[in-house]
Amino acid sequence: MQLGRSFLKTLALMLAIMGAFRAWFVWDYISPTSPVGDLWKAFAKGLNFDIMVLGYLQIPVSLFLLANAFIQPKGGPQRSACIIRRYYLIGFFLLCFIGVVDHIYYSYFQDHLNVFAFGFLEDHTVGVVDMIWGMFPVIRISFAIALCLWLFHKGLQRTMQEERLPQHWASRLRSFGFAFLVLLCTAAAARGSLGKFPLRARMASVSEDNFINQSILNGPFALKEAIKVRLDEADAKPLLQDSVFQSASEAFSSLLGEAVKVDSLDQALQALGDRSTTYQAHKPSQKPHIVIFLMESLGSQLFLLDSPEFPILGSFRNHLPSGKLFTRALPTTNSTIGTVTTFAAGLPHIPGRPYLSQGSFSRLEVSTAPARFFNKQGYETRFLYGGNTTWRKLNTWLPLQGFQKVEGREDVMAALQLNPSDEAHFKVFDEHLFHYIRTEIEAAKRPQLFLVLSATNHPPFDIPNAIDVVPTPAHLQEQFTGEGIPAGRLRGYHYAIDCLGNWMTEMQQAQLLDSCILAVTGDHNTMDITAYQDHEILAKYGVPIWFRGPSDFLEGLSAPSESIVGHMNIFPTLMTYLNPSHHFPTLEPSIQNLTPDSTAINNGVLLSTQDGVFHIGTFGDRSWRWASPASSFLQPSAAREQDLRALQAKLVSADLILNLNQTP
Repeated sequence: MQLGRSFLKTLALMLAIMGAFRAWFVWDYISPTSPVGDLWKAFAKGLNFDIMVLGYLQIPVSLFLLANAFIQPKGGPQRSACIIRRYYLIGFFLLCFIGVVDHIYYSYFQDHLNVFAFGFLEDHTVGVVDMIWGMFPVIRISFAIALCLWLFHKGLQRTMQEERLPQHWASRLRSFGFAFLVLLCTAAAARGSLGKFPLRARMASVSEDNFINQSILNGPFALKEAIKVRLDEADAKPLLQDSVFQSASEAFSSLLGEAVKVDSLDQALQALGDRSTTYQAHKPSQKPHIVIFLMESLGSQLFLLDSPEFPILGSFRNHLPSGKLFTRALPTTNSTIGTVTTFAAGLPHIPGRPYLSQGSFSRLEVSTAPARFFNKQGYETRFLYGGNTTWRKLNTWLPLQGFQKVEGREDVMAALQLNPSDEAHFKVFDEHLFHYIRTEIEAAKRPQLFLVLSATNHPPFDIPNAIDVVPTPAHLQEQFTGEGIPAGRLRGYHYAIDCLGNWMTEMQQAQLLDSCILAVTGDHNTMDITAYQDHEILAKYGVPIWFRGPSDFLEGLSAPSESIVGHMNIFPTLMTYLNPSHHFPTLEPSIQNLTPDSTAINNGVLLSTQDGVFHIGTFGDRSWRWASPASSFLQPSAAREQDLRALQAKLVSADLILNLNQTP
């Protein structure tokens, strides 16, 4: 009984500490519009999730006690409690460490730990560590964790008090009964529920406010869910099995808006290639160079806030009127590698699956890869990155998708004879990356297609000192909560887009710009600028998509700026201009052929339409409608079955193409 009381005191201490982590989370991140009255429900429900985590932590202890009940080793409960106390100390350290990591992770991604966190191991780990060191007060955080660990050690000495425990075991029957009771309680706690279903993330929905629901979850639980998703990636079943469609033909018919039969890869590709078109322009007499800029973290919110008082776009704003900007655009994913692989494959990322360059499809030549179309049109197809091309195995995967050259940091450094001072954190500065493109276009003997991934606007924002910080007007400082826009983010954003503007000016002066078609977008948005509210989904996830090119190219982009577009429309748009009668399979239509029911998807869980947005979130599915025809803000709306159907049609069709590609 005395040992049981020690357990209860220790676990109560841990629960109090986990509750303190939740209070810290709310204190740092709560939105001024969040309903404070719902917080008591969040803390009550959060206690349920905390108990579940401690249940998992208690499993080894329960099994250890059960074994001791049979063996009854020397030293009795006193010796066992001494061992358990050391285990609790290690367990508390892990809980504390994961809690701190989760807290910091939320500041960057506005989400608890998820599958993206594994990028720490898959990216350039040294570079990521360097980034963390530059962004966060690591030494102070380490001291704080050490202090908490010492205080918990002292607390354990008071709660366990093994010196008061007996040195001899009670009878085996009594010891076993106690251990078995502890095991039953542990199992119930780890399950999180005594009902029909175990505790799940979706049960953390006690409010209409997303942040209130987010505050319920804790870091260790989020990490468990992320590990589960990661493990499931390796053994994922075809999406068709769990979709609303009964067959591949039904999925493709829903995608294309007309009845088609799809029983093989050839039929799927033909159905996509025969997509109806209304664009009747002629082929250009001279093929232009094409440069697609995937700008690191070029989110739409700051892009659209540019003004004389807030000149965030720098020299690029002088070129903005010469092109066509789409303001309701979504990136394919919220990660850089996801965006690159979806661009190169011509397919959206399938949720719950590895990125194509790393998973079971990493040696697959995807039939919808757009680079092959440009190869047939006489283009030299090139991928250019400001970092190392070995990142996420791009140097071996991209050539399989038709890219004839995969170039990176070392190529730029060698070609421009740069010094180590011209790079930072394993990446060249954007100004040098763009200058390399100019030299290559000047020397080109045939039309060039560049897919360019910039790198400078990435933490820890090591940027040339010549770039000044853009002053933030007072009305914008009020708009962004917490500490406001981080100086590094603001500086990095301004530097990157200003470099692009300078490059365009130089290309114009060299009479090279008019021989190019440019597409500019962000690889993803960034979520560490402000605490986004529920109705700001587009500000949170959106990126700009801007085109510049010959007059007949821009005339074909007659769709309104508020049209729903996404990354997956960019390559088809360029392909349609070069050859309007082409039959290359594309999952999405070109912008020249947009219809009123066109949609865009992000990360497989966000669908944008002319009517609004459909979101599959942690706490369930939610539907929104635009506050006005041209607004970027949303209002809650009744769920529409057609939105789920449209989302699944894209994902199921993409999944079928990948699986059919693997079929011998």
